[in-house]
Amino acid sequence: MGLHPATRHLIWDLGGTLFDTYPATVEVFRETLRDFGVDADPAEVRALYRTSTDHAVRVTAERYGLDPTLLRERQRAAAARVPPGQFPLFPGARTVLARVRERGGKNLLVTHRDRRGVLDLLACHGIGAWIDDLVTGDDPWPRKPDPASLRAIVGRNGLDGDACLTVGDRALDAEAGRRAGLRTCLFGDAAPEAMPDLRIERLEQLLEHLEPSG
Repeated sequence: MGLHPATRHLIWDLGGTLFDTYPATVEVFRETLRDFGVDADPAEVRALYRTSTDHAVRVTAERYGLDPTLLRERQRAAAARVPPGQFPLFPGARTVLARVRERGGKNLLVTHRDRRGVLDLLACHGIGAWIDDLVTGDDPWPRKPDPASLRAIVGRNGLDGDACLTVGDRALDAEAGRRAGLRTCLFGDAAPEAMPDLRIERLEQLLEHLEPSG
């Protein structure tokens, strides 16, 4: 499906899209599992995380006979201790964020992560000023793929949905955008079963689809 040429605003996912969170997240989860006596294969853990964190916890708990509630609690506690500097920005992220703002658009962020952690991450990498609004896990919206958080952030910013493009790396990101009536983009090689409007391998490819300046 082709993209309308007037993409002005980007609605970003955070982990796996703006920031390469998978290496540190996978290792932290494997360390948590080792506390339960489980030595999990990193490739298998990464594949589970590419669906969702809840999916990774649920499947792993079932596979190894663990208490899913306890595993989730320990996973969250361990993940919260990861310094923001261990989550690098993907190449091209700064360029795209800046170009959106230069052309009069907005960068919005919708993530399941807690607000404090998100703000610390943005501040650590010096990109907080380029994010115009955000929805986090502390806000009263259901998690994606429910479209409520996307509809809320578009509505409160008074944006034309036709000028927005969601950018994520998981099938649930594309599903949430589609259900919100927005055009969708998936970054990376995950979710081959998903049907976004656009797929990209590098964030700089988004520049080709932004509304021209002036």
